[in-house]
Formats: sequence, structure tokens, C-alpha cells
Amino acid sequence: MAKLESPLVLKRDNLIVTKAGRYHAAACYELEPIHFDFKKMDDYQLFLSQFQQAISKMYYSGMFLMAPTPYDPVDDLMKGAKTPEVLQESFLHGVQRMAAHIRQIPYKYRMYMIIFVEQESGSAFKEIAKTIAETFRDLSKKTQHALGGEPFTLAKSEWEGFKEKEEQVFTFFNRFISLRRLRQIEVDWLVSRCAMRGIDPARLSNEDYIEDSGELLSASPVEVMKAFTDVALDKKAVPGMLRFEKGFPEGVKSGYFSFMCVSRLPKGMGTYPGDTTIFKVIQELVPCPVEVCVQFQPISPEDVRWKLNTSRYLSRGKAGKEMQRKQEVSKKTREVLGESRALQEYLDETEHPMFKTTITICTWGETPEQVVSNREEISKALRNYELQVPVLQQKQLFYNTLPGFPKKTGYQYFLRLTTEWLAATMPIASTKLGDPYGFLIGYTGLQELYPVLLNPRRGSEDSRRASTGSCLIQGAPGGGKSVLGNYIVHQELMRGAKALIFDPKNERWHWPYELPYLHPVTNVVTLKESIDDQGKLDPLARVRNQITDTTAIASAKEIINYMANRRNDSIYEKVIDHVVNEVVEESNRIQPNMMRVVEKMHDYLEGRARWDFHPSLKDKIDYAAADIHSTLKMRSRSGLSRLLFNDGTNQPVDLSKQLTILQVQGLLSGTNQDESTDTRIRKVVFMAVLDLAREFADEEIGYRTVFIDEAYFITDDKEGASMLRILLRTGRSKRNNVILCLHNARDLNLDEDSSEEDGGGEVRSNVTNRFLYRLDDRAEAIKGCDLLGIPAVKSNVELLRDRTVMGSGSFMMRDFNGNVGLVRFNLQQVDPALYRCFNTSDPEILRIREEKFGHFRTMRTQEEIAKLQGQQVPGQIGGPSMQSQPQIKPPAQAQQ
Repeated sequence: MAKLESPLVLKRDNLIVTKAGRYHAAACYELEPIHFDFKKMDDYQLFLSQFQQAISKMYYSGMFLMAPTPYDPVDDLMKGAKTPEVLQESFLHGVQRMAAHIRQIPYKYRMYMIIFVEQESGSAFKEIAKTIAETFRDLSKKTQHALGGEPFTLAKSEWEGFKEKEEQVFTFFNRFISLRRLRQIEVDWLVSRCAMRGIDPARLSNEDYIEDSGELLSASPVEVMKAFTDVALDKKAVPGMLRFEKGFPEGVKSGYFSFMCVSRLPKGMGTYPGDTTIFKVIQELVPCPVEVCVQFQPISPEDVRWKLNTSRYLSRGKAGKEMQRKQEVSKKTREVLGESRALQEYLDETEHPMFKTTITICTWGETPEQVVSNREEISKALRNYELQVPVLQQKQLFYNTLPGFPKKTGYQYFLRLTTEWLAATMPIASTKLGDPYGFLIGYTGLQELYPVLLNPRRGSEDSRRASTGSCLIQGAPGGGKSVLGNYIVHQELMRGAKALIFDPKNERWHWPYELPYLHPVTNVVTLKESIDDQGKLDPLARVRNQITDTTAIASAKEIINYMANRRNDSIYEKVIDHVVNEVVEESNRIQPNMMRVVEKMHDYLEGRARWDFHPSLKDKIDYAAADIHSTLKMRSRSGLSRLLFNDGTNQPVDLSKQLTILQVQGLLSGTNQDESTDTRIRKVVFMAVLDLAREFADEEIGYRTVFIDEAYFITDDKEGASMLRILLRTGRSKRNNVILCLHNARDLNLDEDSSEEDGGGEVRSNVTNRFLYRLDDRAEAIKGCDLLGIPAVKSNVELLRDRTVMGSGSFMMRDFNGNVGLVRFNLQQVDPALYRCFNTSDPEILRIREEKFGHFRTMRTQEEIAKLQGQQVPGQIGGPSMQSQPQIKPPAQAQQ
């Protein structure tokens, strides 16, 4: 094995200084990736145009380097959490489970750009002349180099010149693309990893090891050579590979890596987006870590024309000789002539430089067999490219792909690319989806290699954008919508949010028992047709101030109007406005409630009160008052509607716990399509729940999450849609999270006056994160594409309907930035306990749940537990576990 030689002089800030005849400096940057899936073609062309604009004006040599970097997700999973002490231990255990699952893929790709800071003319002759001129013009540089005398020194004046040129480079590129300068420790890592690919360099330091003596900068040889100290490469161990050995305190580590080169691009022009976006193709299709290096050097159009004319002259001569021999011109000669004509047309139309380019791909493994397997995967992914494994040039390729290495050695697989082709490689293209930090919500990419994090608080934390993290979950039944909603609420709860869940199907009663850590912070409220629950959803019973509580007052009027069933009747509206206002005006003496409204109407009809209406309206007013009074009086003492009529006996629903699960027995029994009295009663109770949720979300102190399950039940009524709009707007204005669970696009029709065809403008404006599960109907899939903001082309429509791709746990996600991707989330693998708790369809899970926890639903058992714990008896306001739980008789009593 041969020891490695270091071409480096020093590394400082984001610059790598090397020496090859003269000193060179390369600046290192990280490029900000952009999501590149499910875009409109106009967007793809815009990305290409912007990147091409930068490259067309770029007379710099350098490389685009995609490298897999170590990734520990713990910090991202914990950032922003404000977990209460009672949940701290459970939160940390959950983070550990998510992190362990993510670490199965212990890297993520990052894109770097390394640019030599001195501009090139693009002409070889001009570069030679420039070098000669510099030698005679500035003899002092050679003197300073000689005075230094050491391999790790640099004249201070030259360093200052490099820094000035780097500033020009950064300013130039920052006009076109988002990038950031690397820190010195990141530059050290980028170089150090090259000698031992697959092993993460250890013990890197942020300390500046450069000594400044005034005239010279001197670097510590130990620090500069760290990447190569005690590293040996064996190019003969396995043909087409390099074997490395690196000494560590704990022993010697070894491995293999191999370089592959692109010798020919896809035939024709390649497809964009598609074949040309080589970085993204590798990310998506290769299931092992791979490094992709695209090195480029500008060539002036004049040099290209000269070489092109020479090539065309030779090809024509060869074709002429073949024709003289009465032979058919060979296919290869015809291809060369055709490509020459196409290139000549390009050069006639532009003065942009072309680029002498090499595309090198590196893969590694602990054994030669693993490296061979990785190369096969790369060949499959890049099947339209022609790839070579240069058996005798592996060590040359190692040096040539080092970041900042100035002088290439040996034969290279050069490709001459136009600015458009180089831009079409699109190094900034990525499958990046979701938020920078938050909790795990699934994986994206064709190989499901990239974790997706969700942070619904991002809108409230981002001062640059007035937005909310509200979520829409839509899809056919059985896809996992409720499980996803439950999971989001649970994770928000663990990160310190206060949550309200409306659970109309009574599917979450077991949470405090199956997840014991939730018991101290949970209040499960089950309302039913009982005098014990009389008026607990009364919107007026929560009014404290007639000036600040205007929304609750308006909701009460709308609820009464809905029960009266006289939509758009101005007389009825006048009566309701008048009597509700009278009740509210007494709030400084008597707590308003809906029973007071009934009493006020009764007093008027009995002649004990007068209303100031014009005499000409008296008959109509009397009729409307009598009709409304009889309806309200009947509804106030029977059925679910009694939940809306508080008489001062019961307090409203207690929302003081960190988690409140609100259930209403019988709310979803039957259908929501008919116009029966029973359906209207159930819907008006749903409206009261929405107003309660609106008040819960209308709070700026602390972060809050509201989950409305089965929201489809209310959206087909104008009044219900209006209250849902108010809830969404409240969540946006207070930057709290509202989660809606819907079935289809019809449920989005919240605004009849919307310019949107489906009336879904309110959802698009106020809901940032959107999750679409499988949509069976084609028309629904087309509307789903519109909701996601992706083109409704055949491939996207069929994808949303595909039962194989869009199976259980798979959904299309639109994130905070408007990026869209396919996400798969297997909660059973990530957290089996949460999966069992949130599952409501597996018969075996339901059977075990009922056996273990079913007895907790009986009032008697609840009372016994409360007494043993010295707490309030469930059913009382503020109880630690349940309010008004349904009484289920034990089996023995049932038999009697």
C-alpha cells in the first residue's frame, strides 16, 4: 500500500488553498435544495432557466458534489418542543423510537458546490498567456513563496486576494441560487472523508489552526494532513477498486471504494426532467450511499468552433472516401456529422460557454462484493447513460475528485456540455419534503429513504409568513385518516400543545388507559340525552362580555335560526336578534344562556314584556315569536338538542385539561343526507361543537390544536359550513392548528360565493398542510390534484386512484412550502403502542382492548377508581378522567 500525498496547503473559513505550480483557492458552499416532484412543466422550465442563467455567465471552474452525510435526527425531533414535566419521560421515549427508526438510513444527501475563485477565459491559449503575464507582472509573489519555504505557508497578500475573489464569487451566485458558505469544520469533514469513504471522520475541531505572522499564514501540518495521515490506498487489491486502511486509536479500519465514469450521455438530448437530473435519479433509485461529482471547466465558443470545424472536416473526409469506394457511410460517421451540425446551430445562436465536464460516481462498502452490488444498482438507475469502471485509473480519479484539487492527472472521460445540459443536471433537485424539524410523519422517495418531518407550529414560529399549520385529511374510508389525525394531535400534545378532539364516533375513550401517561392530562367528556348534561354546549353560557364575545353571540343566533328552520326570513332573524341581544345585555347581572332566550320570548307572548318594533310588523313579529318559542321550548327538554339549553344548573364543557376528548352519543346515528327533524337536531349540536372549538382556538396564550373528526357531516349545510369557515379563520388568525377530517371534495364546499369551482377557497387559504389518501372516483381524483396544487394529468389522477400505490398508510402530502410528494407511514413499525391505541378497524386489537379496558367505561368502576385516588367522582366538572361516561351494565346485571 502507498501512503497518500496531500495536495493541500491550508484550509481556512470556506476556502481550500492548494498548490500546483502556483497557488489556487477553492471556495466551498452548500446549495439549498428545491423539491422537484409533481411540479407543473412551467415550473420545471423556470428552474432550468434560472439555473442556466447563472451557468451561462459563469467563467469559473469547479464541481457540483452530492455527498451522503451522517444524520442523527434527535435534535430535529426535539427542537421547538415545550413538553410539560408530566409528559417529559414519555416524550423522550417517543423521540428515541422515531430516531431509531430513522437511523436505519443513517445518512441524508447534501449538495455542495466547490468553485475556484479565479475566473477562466475558457480559452487554453488565453490561460497560457495570462499565466506568463502574471509571472512577469508580479515577481513579488515568487519572492514571497520562496521566503515561506514550507509546504504549508501562504503569503498574507495572496490570502487577502483570494478572500476578495471569494466575495465576488459568492455575490455572483447568490443572485441566482440559494447557497451558504461552509464553516471550517465542515470543509475539514468534506476533505477528510475522501480518504476513507464509508467511515465518518472523528474528532474534528472548530479551532483555527492557522498562525498569522503578519506576512505569512502558516498551517499546522498535522491538521492539514489529517485526512491522509496513516491512510494507505491499495490499487491492486481488487481490480477497479481501491482498498484503504486507516489507523484509529481503537485499531485499524479498512474498506473498499470504486469510481465509475460517465463516458456517454443519454442518446439525443435526454429528457428533462428525467434522465438529465442525474443527482435526483441517484437519490431516488439507488438504495445505498453514493457520491456524485460533476466537474466542469468553461470552454470559450471560439475554441469549440475550432475543434468542431476540425472534427467536421475529418468526418466529411472519411464520408467522402467511403462514398468513393461505393460504400454506405457508417452509422458512427453520420452521428458525428449530425451532432456537429446541431452543435454548430447552438453556437451560432449563443455566446455562452460550453463546459469540459467529467461525471464521476463513487460507491463503497466493507467488502468487494458489496461494492460490486452497489455498482449494479447504479447501472440500473442510470441505464440510459454509458458507464465505465476505469480499472487502472482509480487512484487518479481519487485525487481528481478531491474538493479543491486544481490539476487533473491522467486520462479523463471528458464530456462537452452546453450550458443548458449542465444546468439540466439540476444539482439542486431533491425529494425534500416536510419541515426542517418536528416529528416523523413518514418517508418519501421511490425507495422510501427520506424521512418527512411535520411541525404544525411552523406558521406561528415563522415571522416572515402569516400562516398556520392547520391540516386537511381527505380520502376514502379505511385509508387511515383518523389514525393520522390522532397521531398528529398526540405528537403536538407531547410537544406542549393544548388539544381538543371532537370524537363523534366514541373511538378514543380508551386513550387514558391504553396510554397511561395521558391519564393525568386528559379529560374525556361524553355528552348524552340527559339532564346531567343539560346545556353544556350552550354558546351563550360561555359569554362573559358582550363586546369581546361577539362571535359566540352570533353563533347562538345562527343556531336558533337553524332550529327555527326559516332560512333567509328577515322577520324571524329580527326576532332572534332582538331577544338574544336582550339576554346578553343583562350579562352584568345574570349569566346569559339559551333558556333565558326561551323565557324572554314567553314573557313577550304573555304580555309581560314589550319589543320596540313598528306597529305594522306586530302580527308578523307575534307569529314568528310564537313559532320560535314553541320550537325552542320543545327542543330544550328532550333529545340531543337539550345540550344547547343551559338553565344555570350545569357548567359548560370543561376545557382546562391539556387534552379534552369530546364525545356526543348518537350524533352520527343515521345519515346526514335527509332533511328530517332528527338530522337537523344532530347537525345543530354539531354546530354548537364547532363554536366550542372556535372558542378553544381563539386563544393566543400557548399553542392549541383542534381535531374535528367526521367534519363531512356538517359541510353540506350553509350554517354549518359558515361555522367551519369561522373556525378555520380563527385558527389562522391566532396561528393555532385546526385539523379537519373529510371524505371527498364535496365536503370542501364551504363557500357558495367562492370563485373556486368546488367552493374550496376557504380551505386553500386557511389550511397549509394537506394529506390526501386514496380517492376511488376519477372526478374526485381530479379535484384532489387541484387541492394539492399539482397538474391533473393522467399520471397524477391515476396515482391517486391506485390501490397498490395508495394503500393503507400511504398518502399524498402538500407541505408548508407547497411541495407535494408521496409519503408512506408505517406507524406499527415506528411505535407499536400508538398503532394499537389508534387502530379502530382490526378486530383482534378491538377484542383485546375491550377485554383489558372495557370495564373502565362503566360509571361504577370510574367512581371506585376516583375514590381510591382521592379525586373527584367522574361526572363532576373537572374530573381527572371522564365526564358523564355512558353507563354500561356488567354482564351479570345484563343477564338479570
